[in-house]
Amino acid sequence: MQSVEASVTAAAPAPPAGAPAPERSGTPWWTVAAVAALVVAVLAYALSARDVSLDAELLLQTARYVVAALLVVVVPGVLLARRLTPHSLAAWWPVLVLPLGLAGAMLGLTVLALLGLPPRPATALFLVATGLAAIWSLRRPGPRADWAGSGALLLGAAGAGLLTLVPVIWTHLLTVFGNNPDAHQVVGVVWFLQESYPLKTDLATALDKVPEAWAGRIPIFHPLGAATELGLTGPIQMFGPFLAVLTMSMAAGAGLLAAIAFRLPGWAAGLVALAIGGSAATLYSVLHPYYNQVWGMLLLVSALALAWAWLRDEDGRAGALALGLALLGLIAYPTTLPYVAVAVVAIAVAVRRRPHVPAGLRRRLRRVWPLLLLFFGLSVLWALGKVAGVLSQFLSGDGDFWQGDVNVFPDAGSAFGIDAGSWLLPVAIGLVTVVGLAVADRRFWKPWAVVAALLLIVDALLRQRDTAEYVDYKHVTFTALILLPLALGGALAMVRSRRPALLVVGLAVLLGWSIPALSASRDELRGTGINVTSELQDIQVWSGALPHGSSVLVDLPASGTQLWATLFLARDHPLAATDPVSSDTTYAVAAQGRRADYVLGLRHDLANGLPIPPPRWSAGDPLFANGQFAIWRMKLPAAADRTVPRTASDRLVQPHPLTDAARRRNARGQLTANPSTIPGF
Repeated sequence: MQSVEASVTAAAPAPPAGAPAPERSGTPWWTVAAVAALVVAVLAYALSARDVSLDAELLLQTARYVVAALLVVVVPGVLLARRLTPHSLAAWWPVLVLPLGLAGAMLGLTVLALLGLPPRPATALFLVATGLAAIWSLRRPGPRADWAGSGALLLGAAGAGLLTLVPVIWTHLLTVFGNNPDAHQVVGVVWFLQESYPLKTDLATALDKVPEAWAGRIPIFHPLGAATELGLTGPIQMFGPFLAVLTMSMAAGAGLLAAIAFRLPGWAAGLVALAIGGSAATLYSVLHPYYNQVWGMLLLVSALALAWAWLRDEDGRAGALALGLALLGLIAYPTTLPYVAVAVVAIAVAVRRRPHVPAGLRRRLRRVWPLLLLFFGLSVLWALGKVAGVLSQFLSGDGDFWQGDVNVFPDAGSAFGIDAGSWLLPVAIGLVTVVGLAVADRRFWKPWAVVAALLLIVDALLRQRDTAEYVDYKHVTFTALILLPLALGGALAMVRSRRPALLVVGLAVLLGWSIPALSASRDELRGTGINVTSELQDIQVWSGALPHGSSVLVDLPASGTQLWATLFLARDHPLAATDPVSSDTTYAVAAQGRRADYVLGLRHDLANGLPIPPPRWSAGDPLFANGQFAIWRMKLPAAADRTVPRTASDRLVQPHPLTDAARRRNARGQLTANPSTIPGF
């Protein structure tokens, strides 16, 4: 009986006239085993930073959630990769499963949600429909894969994804790691979308609505919600496994970019994928976590890989896919657009070819543009407005940039995966990129020398601005994501050239970067904090045990902890807060207040861990308590009962104004105890 592979090969359609033949490296399978061994060694080195005691039940649970997240991506990805992979990249179609699958999940699940289908049936319909279509596509002629090469690349990318789960093994927790309070909005939006229509305001949910700052990015939340539904769990437990899949996809895109630019075999592309996805800079973005930025990173690097094939190999289908991913990247993280544009111009100048999509493809795309504009037009307009705002601030030299949780300029080398403060490192990475491209294809080195110089100059200019710390962090992150895969790919191309001088230079670059980068990645993992501790998750359980509709005063200092506690309580209870997060954030918080039926407070000081007095007007022993938090009944004295207003509400304030409590906190410094016990509150 003839094999499926043979039948596909025999029936495969002839390539278009003038199209280049698929690049088939004939990758030996032993190189796949070598990449797998390296992945195991890197994981073992990372785990050795702390004592490890394996929890078999936790490992199985984590594996189940990773599989659920992968299914949401791989099922539509197989269909799209089989049907849409460009001819010049036929050998890599298994790698394109990841970015195309994520793009398909963004689009398909968003359309179903906007049509009013609830998340669970929408997830089932989406996976069944795309699964059946994927099976049909596998039974028809399609691109012929280099399975060993693609497998080696995907193994390297999978190793990067698994690195992000190392803190799960150390802490024995499936939770949200890091310190960035933005994560509570991600979880809150997923909960909201599970219970309400995306464009609706609903006071019965934890968040009243999708926050305005995230409204244009709704499509990136639906795949996480679908993975949560499929895994039969909550978004907090699914957060880490889903980010691991996003990391794997981003690493695969970086490996593919290097493979296309330097015509590398799969094992070399796998090394680049592991290096980029497992770098300290990537781990920081993933574990901090910057959820929407990780989406932007994976779509950016995948779009660049496809753009390279589009312009160098004159593959119009690659161009259509590159533009599509760049557009989705604009929705996920608007400021990725200028980086895609600069890189595409550099490639086009190098090959002296104007970017265009063949007429036949343009006619097909025109058929679906009206639908895409109907469902995603507002998101695109919102994203373009964000890009225009940042560019105008940069070009005008006036006004403050948009702010975040980075308030110091990053070290020059940190974005490139090494703890180095010297500007020599990014310059060296730029030089290696240019030299590598000169060795591989002399047409590219001059345009990319300009790109590297431009990116580094923008970094230098931003560092002269007083309020650009956060924007500069984003800039150097995207700069490294573009230049570092090309630098490492160029070094590998030098090694493979077998020319003695280039061999020495290539090995020196690879070893000189890899050794300190490996140590920096391990340190980054070891320093990862926990956003949602087990004690904090208890509040969600207590919320369900309190009488539904009873009011709760959140007597916690303004912090990420307060935001999470508010999220856990807001679905079932009207809330007030003594010290609400306020003024300069877009977070939805409880209205300021001093009384409620119950009060949530701290039991120990956040700074020194010593016991502290319970909240003012708490009555008796705690109803619920753990090592950090407790809930008491409130009982006001008669005089206070007559004068203190009831401000607890189902409606959260977004954003909260600068309150009197916040002014007092700013004057006193950061609070570490229950605000109600401090004179003046």
